[in-house]
Amino acid sequence: MGKRLRWTLVSGAGFCLACVALSVADSPADPIASASYCPTIIDRCAGGGARNEVEVVLNSSFKPTKLPKNKLAPVHFGVEGAIGMPDGSHPPPLRELTLEIDRNVALDAQGLPACGLKKIKGATTSQALKACRPALVGEGKMDFVVAYPEQSPLPPASHVAMFNAGIKDGKTTIYIHAYLSYPVSEPVVMTIKASKVHGGRYGTKLAISIPPIAKGYGFIKKFQLELFRRFAYRHEKQSFLKARCFDGKLQAGAEFTFSEGPPLVGIFRRPCTAKG
Repeated sequence: MGKRLRWTLVSGAGFCLACVALSVADSPADPIASASYCPTIIDRCAGGGARNEVEVVLNSSFKPTKLPKNKLAPVHFGVEGAIGMPDGSHPPPLRELTLEIDRNVALDAQGLPACGLKKIKGATTSQALKACRPALVGEGKMDFVVAYPEQSPLPPASHVAMFNAGIKDGKTTIYIHAYLSYPVSEPVVMTIKASKVHGGRYGTKLAISIPPIAKGYGFIKKFQLELFRRFAYRHEKQSFLKARCFDGKLQAGAEFTFSEGPPLVGIFRRPCTAKG
């Protein structure tokens, strides 16, 4: 996926707020920034007791990195990550992920075919693609872990398809569809609600809801997603995702909310080069 920023978020137990550590995976020259705050040293949280940390590691990229300064141009965005515990135990399930995206990035679903939830909520991956391929805006894969009581954890994986679900009241909806074939046979459909943010660095907010997986015994371990789509609308070429390079960087903020414990928060920046 090209040059990548490695973003690690760690949350301590008890009263310690989320702490963010950032490091560069492939390019020491990449500018980075953190929204890091912790009222005390992690090892001393909760009176020096055992830590109960959750770690989230993200690698992100977009192409092309050379973009117009004053107008939006099509881009292809990729993100991959992992969720885990330092001691190898199972993390609490992720319930919601909120992303705030740079004001110089835009989602544009106007004129793009939409897919209704009824077509995919009970479908396998191949059935969902057959029913809603015209609405496809991205693909990828997810690794899950299903850990039933008194049973060895099972690591199912799934192809992931992302579908445009249309625009209503100014909000764009996207469905992320995965399918577990074992130890249970069930689809996992996550919902993204994209809305405008007015003022400040960010222009779009993505609220991603993750339903209980395998009746609450499953969780996402790894994911790799590619967001893209070119299409024609009113005889003109369009792109679902567009960006410009106004000041040499694109920025995003994220908040991970789990079924227990404090949320993990952070900010990261990716460099871009203005052209034209």
